[in-house]
Amino acid sequence: STSAMDVSKMDRYVGPVNPAHFPQLTISLCGLGLFFMAWFLVYEVTSNKYTRNIAKELLIAIIAAFFLGFGSLFLLLWGVTGYPWYGAKASISGRE
Repeated sequence: STSAMDVSKMDRYVGPVNPAHFPQLTISLCGLGLFFMAWFLVYEVTSNKYTRNIAKELLIAIIAAFFLGFGSLFLLLWGVTGYPWYGAKASISGRE
């Protein structure tokens, strides 16, 4: 019996982000996330209980979490897809 879906006739799936852009996205998003994380830390250390604003704290923390989360995602994807400037995939043993 023949299958109704012939894999050889299907279009290849291409992700929405080019893997060659993973390093730039990783550095940019993690850098922004670290900036907002540092801003949050300085805000917490330098403010007292009378000058703190919960809305400002939540906004800065959410922005930092967003950028650090997506930066980490692209860091993991970058590691899975290899290192494009070497023209080879990353290998565990280093011999492949």
